[in-house]
Amino acid sequence: MRLLSKLVTKQSSVSRSMLYFVAFLYSVSTGQVSATELINVARSSDYAHYSRAMRDIYVLGITWRYNLAHACELVAAKFLAKDLAFNQLLMKFAQIIRLGENLSHFLKQELEVTIQAYKTYYEKQLESIKLMTGLYSTMMSTAIFMIAASIIMGIFSGSADSNMMMMSIFASPAGLGAFVFLMYKGFPRDEIVYENASIAKGYRLFAYPCIASSAGIAVLLITTDILGSKLLALAVAALPLLALGYYARRIENRVYILNYWYPAFVRYFGEIYSTIGSLRNTLRTALKSDFGPLNQHLRALLNRVENKVSAEDAFEQLSSETANRIIADTNTIIVRGLHKGANMGTVGFTIANIVTVLNELYNRRLQIAKVFDMTLLILHVLSLATLSLMATLTQIFSRLFSSKEVQMIMPLTVVDPALLQTLLPVIVVVISIINALAGKIARGGYFKTVWFNLGLYISIGAATMYTTDIFMSKLMDLVMNIDPTSILG
Repeated sequence: MRLLSKLVTKQSSVSRSMLYFVAFLYSVSTGQVSATELINVARSSDYAHYSRAMRDIYVLGITWRYNLAHACELVAAKFLAKDLAFNQLLMKFAQIIRLGENLSHFLKQELEVTIQAYKTYYEKQLESIKLMTGLYSTMMSTAIFMIAASIIMGIFSGSADSNMMMMSIFASPAGLGAFVFLMYKGFPRDEIVYENASIAKGYRLFAYPCIASSAGIAVLLITTDILGSKLLALAVAALPLLALGYYARRIENRVYILNYWYPAFVRYFGEIYSTIGSLRNTLRTALKSDFGPLNQHLRALLNRVENKVSAEDAFEQLSSETANRIIADTNTIIVRGLHKGANMGTVGFTIANIVTVLNELYNRRLQIAKVFDMTLLILHVLSLATLSLMATLTQIFSRLFSSKEVQMIMPLTVVDPALLQTLLPVIVVVISIINALAGKIARGGYFKTVWFNLGLYISIGAATMYTTDIFMSKLMDLVMNIDPTSILG
C-alpha cells in the first residue's frame, strides 16, 4: 500500500517539463543576456507553471520594482511543498543574481544536475513499472478465477438472486480497474506524437467512422443473431477497432523513428550555425548529409526559410509536419536561441544530449512493456478460456440439477443459461478494456494506439470463449449424452 500511495502522489523529482525549461534557460543564457532579459524571455515561454513563475518574478522584480533576487525567493516559497526541485533552482538563481555571477556557467551546472536527477527519477519509475506489471498479471489471474468461482457458487448458494451473482462477478474487474487507474496516475506519459499537428487531425477523421462502424456491427449482429453467437458478433465487431489501432500505431512508428535521427541533425546544425551564422546557409550545408526520414521535413524547412518565412513560423511548421513531441518541444529552444544570439554550437550539443538520454530511457521502458504485453496476451487467452470452461460446466450442471431424475441432498440453484449467455460477452468486453488500458499505460507513448490492444483482446478473447464453449459442450455430450444445442442456445 505504501508503494501505491507513492504512485498517486506528485513526485518531488524532476519532471520532463522542468528538464526542457532548464535547457531553455541555459541555451538563452549562452547569448550572454542579463538576468532581467533572461526572465523576460522565459516568462513568454510555454512550460506550464515554470513559465508562470517567471511571469510572477518579472512582475514583482520589474513592474513592482522589488529586488529581483528577493522576487525569486518570494516565488520560490510557493513551490516549497509541491515542487522542491524547482524551489531549489529558484533559490540558487536568486543567489546568483545577488552575487552577479555568470548565469551561463551556473545554468550549465544546473542542467547537468537536472539531467542526472531526471535519469534517477525515471529509473525509479522503471522499477515501479516492473513491479506493478508483475502485480497486475497476478491480479489478472486471480480476478478471472474469482469470477469463475462466483458463477459456480451461484449453484450452491441456494438463492436464485441474479443481482447478487452479477455484483460478485463484476467486483473483481472493478478492483482491476482501480489498480489500472493507480498505474495511470503513477507512470510517466512519455508523449511521442505532437497532438496539435496535422497528422493528429487526420487520425480524428479516421477514428469516428471506425468507432461508429464497430458499434453498428455489434448492434446489428447481436440483434439479428446472424452468426448465432454473441461472442462471434463481438469478435467481428472488434475488427474496425483493430484497424483504427493499427493506423494509430503506424502514425506513432513514423513519428518515433525521427527521434533517432534528430540528435545527429541538431548537433550538426548547431556546429554549422556557430560558424556560418546564417540559417539558410546552415540548412543548405546540413542537408548535404543524410538524416533519413527527417530529410524531407528539413527540405521543407529550408524552402520556407528561402521564401522569407520567419524562423519562428518555419520551425513551428516543422513541428506540425513531423508531429514529433520532442522536436516540437526543442524547437522552442532553438528559435529563442537564434533570436537571442545564443551559442548555437552549445545549444545543439545540449539538445542532442537531452534527446539521446530520453531515447535511451524510453527504450528501456519499451523492453519492459513488450514482455508485459506478451504475458498479458497469454494470460488473457488462458483466463477467458478457463472462464468459458467454468461457465459451460455450470450450465451443464444446472441443467442436470433441474432434472427431476436427479436426486439432490441439498437444494441447489439453477443458473439461468440466458443470463450467462448475456454475461459472458460483457465480461469479455470489460476485461479486454482493462487489459488494453494496462498494456498501453505500461508502454506509454501515443495513447490512441490503445484501440489496437482493445480490438485485439476483444477479438481473441471472444473467439477463445466461443471455441472453448463448443469444445466443452461436445466433450460433455460424448460423456453424458447431453444435447449441446440446448446448452449453447
